[in-house]
Amino acid sequence: MTPALGLDLGASGIRAYLSGAIDSPAQITRAAKESSREQETINLIEQAFQEMGKPSAEAACLGMSGYAYLDVEPSNIADKIHELFEAKTVVITSDMVTSHFAHFGQDVGTVVVVGTGTLCFSIGPDSHRRIDGLGAGLGDYGSGYWIGHQAMRESVREKELTGSSEVLKLIEAELGPSDRWPMKFASHQFSTFQIAQLSKICAQLAASGDPLAIKIATEAGRLAAESAIAASKSTGVSDVAFGGGVLGEENPVARASFEETIAAAGLTSTAMINAPGQGALAIAENLDLARVSFLRDSALIFESTK
Repeated sequence: MTPALGLDLGASGIRAYLSGAIDSPAQITRAAKESSREQETINLIEQAFQEMGKPSAEAACLGMSGYAYLDVEPSNIADKIHELFEAKTVVITSDMVTSHFAHFGQDVGTVVVVGTGTLCFSIGPDSHRRIDGLGAGLGDYGSGYWIGHQAMRESVREKELTGSSEVLKLIEAELGPSDRWPMKFASHQFSTFQIAQLSKICAQLAASGDPLAIKIATEAGRLAAESAIAASKSTGVSDVAFGGGVLGEENPVARASFEETIAAAGLTSTAMINAPGQGALAIAENLDLARVSFLRDSALIFESTK
């Protein structure tokens, strides 16, 4: 039996890591619908189990986006992981927790991951602080969704005011004519993931010098940095780790804006090396560590044993 299993569920799908596995993680790229997140999560876990060859594990940890605000009952998901993987202990927590553990482990610091959504989580010597991670409707400042939505709005505005927009041309190639967008928004035909994917167009245009794309990407980096700065000041830490596609090398304008804003605040920033799923695996492998106990006592994790 494998000692531990780490699972990471984000807006774009699920990734699974097994202790000692030399292969790349099993990955299912399929967005889980927020309207049926619990069942979608269970379906993705079942699919990952099949693709991994039906392994068993002593302990498992799932870090999931939306853990704090979506209609999900952790015990139901834990029961499914028990059933499939035979895990005696299952931890269900936020991807904020697993992301932090992936980089800092037992140490203090602030982690910011900016992908489809945005999360920011800081742990200091005596406290912890979450900023954002509230979903596209209320938060996710600087995220892929935020960039994609801003690009849609501002490129339409640019076209109406000036008569042309390079950003709009490329987005229309992906989503169809912009005069149909109001109807599609009203009837919920655009998914969060679909809009977030537009951030890649914005990143490419920003890198090539398009003024509107530069404006949006720069603002995205600044917004993500503001979350990190506020969280770090609250917990009294100075080290910030960052990850996610929006702050990756493929988006140099947003990344530079983020790093410059962090530095101006007197903090240090480092790109994450480990993925959130590896943080989940580390938690599953080390359930007795002081940091895990701290997170358990702070009601940031749900733990089930059978």
